[in-house]
Amino acid sequence: MPTGLRHRVTTPGSNIRRTIHGAANLATGAWHYHVSIRNVSMVFCYFLNQLLAAHPDALIVAAIRGNGTTHHSGITRRRLAEHPRLLLIEPVRARRSTGLGPVLGRP
Repeated sequence: MPTGLRHRVTTPGSNIRRTIHGAANLATGAWHYHVSIRNVSMVFCYFLNQLLAAHPDALIVAAIRGNGTTHHSGITRRRLAEHPRLLLIEPVRARRSTGLGPVLGRP
């Protein structure tokens, strides 16, 4: 065993999982985000309330939602029914593009 002064070697982090909800104001370029430990419906609804508070004069606050379970839960649906100014847009996703087969080299 070598003797002498031991140096402390820094190691990478502990890879703790975090959820980030984010939105951008396309007119001003301002970013709004919320970092949480767990992705639950109440945290998502809290973020939506932050968006409403950040834009009190807006007629509609629109956001694109993903396919997460918190975006479709009963708690989120009730919160959307309580706030008519809030609009969550579901992106259109094609299940299968049949017309692209010859272009991509597929039968």
